[in-house]
Amino acid sequence: MAESDKLPPTLGALRQHVLRVHIQARVWGQASIALQDPQLVPLQNDYHKESDGQLKPTMTDALPAPKTIIEMCGSESQNDEDTQNKYETDDDDDGDDMFPYRPRLLVTRVALTSYKSEVVDDPDHPGEKKLVVYNAENALIEAIAKAMNFTIKFMTPPDGEWGVLRSDGSWTGMIGQVYHKEVDIGLGLFTITAERYTVVDFTYPVSIDYVVILAGRGSPEVDPWGFLLPLGPYVWLGILAGLMGVATVTIVLSPCIPIKDNARKKLWNNGFSYVRVLLQQEVNSVEELLWWQRIVLGVWMLTTLVLTRSYASNLITLLAVRNIPLPLQTFQDLVDSSAIAVITEGTSEEQAFRTAESGILRDVWNLKDKNRQYLIKLSDLSSVTGLVRGGRRAHINIAIYSKLRIAREFSRTGQCDFYLGRGKYIPSLTSMAVAKGSPLLPALSHKVMQVNEAGLKYHWDKKFTANLTSCDNAPTKFTVMSALALTNVWGMFVILAAGVMTGLFAFYLELLFSLTDAATTSIRSTRLSADLLYASAV
Repeated sequence: MAESDKLPPTLGALRQHVLRVHIQARVWGQASIALQDPQLVPLQNDYHKESDGQLKPTMTDALPAPKTIIEMCGSESQNDEDTQNKYETDDDDDGDDMFPYRPRLLVTRVALTSYKSEVVDDPDHPGEKKLVVYNAENALIEAIAKAMNFTIKFMTPPDGEWGVLRSDGSWTGMIGQVYHKEVDIGLGLFTITAERYTVVDFTYPVSIDYVVILAGRGSPEVDPWGFLLPLGPYVWLGILAGLMGVATVTIVLSPCIPIKDNARKKLWNNGFSYVRVLLQQEVNSVEELLWWQRIVLGVWMLTTLVLTRSYASNLITLLAVRNIPLPLQTFQDLVDSSAIAVITEGTSEEQAFRTAESGILRDVWNLKDKNRQYLIKLSDLSSVTGLVRGGRRAHINIAIYSKLRIAREFSRTGQCDFYLGRGKYIPSLTSMAVAKGSPLLPALSHKVMQVNEAGLKYHWDKKFTANLTSCDNAPTKFTVMSALALTNVWGMFVILAAGVMTGLFAFYLELLFSLTDAATTSIRSTRLSADLLYASAV
């Protein structure tokens, strides 16, 4: 049954909506007036009177979809019939009842095990059975068959492939069947390529899609460098700049103070008080500071108080957050990683990779030389999610088919264990195929165009696949309450080790300079003693 409330709005609905908004705006424009002047007649502006005398809004003055679309969807409700009779038009719908005697056309398709299917009695041919596949493609051809008045006999290619060009010039799969006129229609949906277009004709595109990466989501983990995240990069730079600024001002101004009781040395030491404040250590000898030093130190204390409290509270929150890595976003990520590329045999994707002479597509195909490529048959696609689970393999396929697999896994497990890479490659127009010069092409294209205008392809995808969009924006971070392991905080120990090594290096330099100074002083003393002895002898 056609669900008109789920179809896109029509111009007829827009026109009535504008009229309704116009009259409502006039009413609200006189909200402060006790006795309003109607100004507009409701019956002439999107309202009609019911049998009980009440005014009701007229939602549209046109069909919710072209007449043929309603027929294709099998609308048999009395309301739809009344609507159709009320708004009957004389539009010429090409292809309607094209076959007055209902011929039986041969339609080839690949039986994908990932879709729900069942064998039922064929109502068009009593005594025969047919395999019904519950997906958008099957709904599309069944709707077109009803609108054009023909029946269907489904066929499958012996090799189970969609169709690629062999090295000897022959075609495999469904494209080969259409090319040799063994069938009337290739259901597909096929990606339109230049090679395929030389041997078959394609209908008006049913959809536009891209090739993406399907990979398994990683295990939740704490970012080992998460202790840097509570403050942004510019805040860290600001703290460093502020610390260096106030310390430098104090040290630079120390020569301006008269030297009294080793005051200059104390000023140099006080320059490092700002570091102790930042690290929340005790500041000694504040009473010995001058007033301008106390003011600078006080302002710095207030600044660091706000920063350290903010840092501590944000750090507590971040340490309780687990991050799910999604490393394979683009083909370049796949090439640079150690993951294995899974490519489906006999598809346009395989042919695009195999025939590419350069660029990222060629780099992906060359992974076979590193034993990092796995070709999977169409009949084995039901197990592809098991292959890519865990992130060690990545399947390259059309986005909608990958989304369907993610949705089915979510329906089965209730978890989003897979993701699609954000990189989109090989823009693909998908459509049905017929033999060159087939008289079916114009009528099929017209029907496909009507399906697109009504948004039925996406509607069918959602209807036959539950939870189609449930994992589109699955969170990659979530909060847990568990003990932290060393793998969660090793970044802090790296900073500690780097600090210790830096300190040891500074100690070595100080020791070296100290020994050098001592040796220099000893040499000078020796020379001075020798000079004195020589002078006394003379």
